[in-house]
Amino acid sequence: MITGFRRALQEECDIIAKMDGDGQMDPANLVAVVHPIASGLCNFTKGNRFVHLESLRAMPFARWMENVGLMFLRKSASGHWHFSDPTKGSLAIHREALKLLNFKRLSRGYFFETSLLIQLNIIRAVAFDIPIPAGYVGERSSLSVTRALFGFPPRLLWGLMNRLLWRYCFCDVNVTTFCLIVGGSTMISGVSWGVYLWVEGSLTGQFQSAGIVALSLLPTIIGFQLLLQGLVLDVVDLPRLPLTQLLGARHPRTRPAPLPSR
Repeated sequence: MITGFRRALQEECDIIAKMDGDGQMDPANLVAVVHPIASGLCNFTKGNRFVHLESLRAMPFARWMENVGLMFLRKSASGHWHFSDPTKGSLAIHREALKLLNFKRLSRGYFFETSLLIQLNIIRAVAFDIPIPAGYVGERSSLSVTRALFGFPPRLLWGLMNRLLWRYCFCDVNVTTFCLIVGGSTMISGVSWGVYLWVEGSLTGQFQSAGIVALSLLPTIIGFQLLLQGLVLDVVDLPRLPLTQLLGARHPRTRPAPLPSR
């Protein structure tokens, strides 16, 4: 994919689309994926299999378990909370958004789509979720549920930490930064102090007073509330204008027609 992205930029393509070759997507649906970008409404689109219930019933159970079990972690890691199917292989992106991506941080394996969504969130690209039915003809999924449910969470948590660091510390500093930093440090301090008091009480056989316990409980609750507020702010923090409008890029359909050759 990365090689294809680089070649598309060299060829000066306006919209770059990706479709997996496993036969699960009808090429006729490519128009629906590309249309919002061609209309100037967004910079990135991705297919969503979870809207068409009939095709969803044919999805292999292993793949359904992997998607549902890790959906919240994928949404939190990518920052695209409005995406119901972050791992769908059909997608399209405008060249102006593609040029801002750091290809060295894109994964080469199953984590590719999630790593792409993480960078799109960092650069504030407008992304749409497009209902696209997936075709399953009774094939068995090669994805291991055990490996996915236990191997992917550490990578998703690492992606979440990287996204929050870049999005709210390097690229911008706002009230979400305050909630995450103060809330996280306050909660860690409260929990650490509580664990220390519990270990000390277990070793000495003495009960801690209510005031001492409150010194641990209060910062834990305050820190947890600040983290929840930071989560809410992250969910509602959506870009308003596509990058093509902010950068003044010419729209594909408004590009002047080529002059006739003599």
